[in-house]
Amino acid sequence: MERGFIVSVLALTVIALGPVKSSFCPDSLCFCPDVLTADCSNRNLQSIPAGLPSSIRTLILSRNKFHILRNDTFDPITNFNITNLVMDNCQMKNISERSFASLEKLEYLDLSFNNLNVKDINNGIKYLGKSSLRVFNMSGTLFDSRLFPVRNNNVFLTRWLRSLREVVIRSCGIRYFSFKSFAKLTNISKIDLGNNLISNYILPNTSVPSLQELNFTDNYFKKVPGFCLDYARRIPAFPNLQTLHLAVNDIRETANFIKEGFCLKYVEFLNVSHTSFQEISLYSFLSLSHLQILIIDNLHGVTLDSRSLSSKSLRTLSIGRMVQNSLIGFADIFSECRNIKSLKIMNTGLSKTDVVEMLSPLKDLSYLAIVNGEIEQMTALNSFTNLTSIDFSFNRIKEIRKSVVQNLTTLKLLVLRGNRLSNMKESSLSALLWKKKDFWIDVSFNPLDCGCQLEWFRLWVENNQNRTVGYPAQYICASPSDLKDKSIANFDPISECHKISPYVILACISFAFVSLVIVTIVLLRKFRWDIKYYIYTCKNRKPMGYKRFTDDEFLYDGFVAYNTNDRKWIMSELVQMVERNNKYKLCLHERDILPGGIFVDDILESIEVSRKFMLVLSNNFMDDQWCKYETAIANHTLVDGGGHKLLLILLQDIHSEHINKSLKVLLNSVSHVEWTMNRNGQKLFWQTVKQFMGR
Repeated sequence: MERGFIVSVLALTVIALGPVKSSFCPDSLCFCPDVLTADCSNRNLQSIPAGLPSSIRTLILSRNKFHILRNDTFDPITNFNITNLVMDNCQMKNISERSFASLEKLEYLDLSFNNLNVKDINNGIKYLGKSSLRVFNMSGTLFDSRLFPVRNNNVFLTRWLRSLREVVIRSCGIRYFSFKSFAKLTNISKIDLGNNLISNYILPNTSVPSLQELNFTDNYFKKVPGFCLDYARRIPAFPNLQTLHLAVNDIRETANFIKEGFCLKYVEFLNVSHTSFQEISLYSFLSLSHLQILIIDNLHGVTLDSRSLSSKSLRTLSIGRMVQNSLIGFADIFSECRNIKSLKIMNTGLSKTDVVEMLSPLKDLSYLAIVNGEIEQMTALNSFTNLTSIDFSFNRIKEIRKSVVQNLTTLKLLVLRGNRLSNMKESSLSALLWKKKDFWIDVSFNPLDCGCQLEWFRLWVENNQNRTVGYPAQYICASPSDLKDKSIANFDPISECHKISPYVILACISFAFVSLVIVTIVLLRKFRWDIKYYIYTCKNRKPMGYKRFTDDEFLYDGFVAYNTNDRKWIMSELVQMVERNNKYKLCLHERDILPGGIFVDDILESIEVSRKFMLVLSNNFMDDQWCKYETAIANHTLVDGGGHKLLLILLQDIHSEHINKSLKVLLNSVSHVEWTMNRNGQKLFWQTVKQFMGR
């Protein structure tokens, strides 16, 4: 869930996948959503295709078969001013010395996940010195050793990459790293070393003032790494560092942040989610004097004190699975971080704690999310007059009372998804909120009772569909039986709750029939010659051919729904076999969904842009509320005819108490495969998974 370095180019790819009806390069094998972009990915190309317009600046060649880049590979676009070139997953094995010589305007280069080693890249970039390369992605590069840089093959000590601003070196198996390898990159601002095996590194000899973002997500650090060149004089290695990612590491304690914080005083964003913290020490983050955003999600069994989160600068905080899934007894947990404006609390079992008392120090709170807890009734939040967004998804709320948000005139979004609401009444919210044009509500995935008591809300939704998030697909009736599991759009309160006398209906039908006959006779008389001419032209019209255009471009090959307790199997088995060995691109919520958004919406969007949808079932999976939510989405996908998109992976025998109706339907209707420790059984397992991904 980290912010990547190639968002801009991915955004271009999304544009190419959008609802564009025509291409700006109809004479080419590629698709051009505009005059500046050509998407030639997944075309089995071995050379640059003909027919590309000279106006393009971004060329996407992902997942083709450019085994070798020759000196003349880019000759067809020599006169183009290409600034962005994407060639990831192209099975590339070799790069000739002058391959990129003609691309003198190149600013972004992605050679990730090919079969290249450092020597190949070093040889192939010699003529990039003519360009102004700003971003270079060499993720998945093969290293002869686990030390970076490799002796005599340090790519970044050459003069060819002196203008680099961003470098991405993910998934390379690096164990030890030296910042001295970037000594010549005086303009470097972002370094991404995520998904490696790094447990330690060597700091540069002198400070690197240009570096602003550093990503060590998913590595093997056991303690907070060093950031000071001289602790006595508090000389920082990266004096202008603003963004630091340390999520998914084995860091055990936070005390080092107190010492290192003096050399991280300009850090504004810190992510330490999915670490191994046993406790968060007093004043751990206080020395990070400019810290504004702190993400500490999915920490299991962590001990907190009222001073653990002490910070005067903190504005945004996201915490989850704290203190053995409970914040009970920590009513003053935010007493020393009073400037927080955005707060997200997940999976903390909040039920007994007085939420208002706990939040009372946060007078400036504008965004509040308490997700996947045990709250049965919302407490009045009227004292937080700056609130614009409230999210209480996946709790146990059965009823909303007007007093909860009555005075919140600034409120723009209320999310109550996945609770136990059977009805939404006019009296649930103030008349001001119901009438506000800039107010949105989300009560999807609740067990709605589609009877006459829901009439008011059903009619309100019909007239305010653009303000009802997830309508109609995610608003499902739980009762009565004839509407169960159907959208509330199928509930017609007018006909069900205001039935008309059969005599009135008969009179209306009779009148309508007579009127129709009269109108028909008049129209036939008046337009008889036009009708005859139309019939004539229809009989003599030549048949026309039709061609259906389909768009099966996706951001991911598959979305994987799993419980975080099964992460070890996901990373060591599924990712290794499917992504690294077979070059498919999976979407993992821990790794690929960015923080800061509404998580449930991010999951839905990620599933929609994934070609396949895999559910990794275990007893842990069936106990998790998020996993139940993903199971519900899978059921809706099946109902909508998307069964071919689904695959169930059974990691273990599922206990009978976990096999609910939804899961039983999936098991009876969707392909599934069972994991085993038997070697031959595993071969059959992976053969089934490969066949499924290849369909």
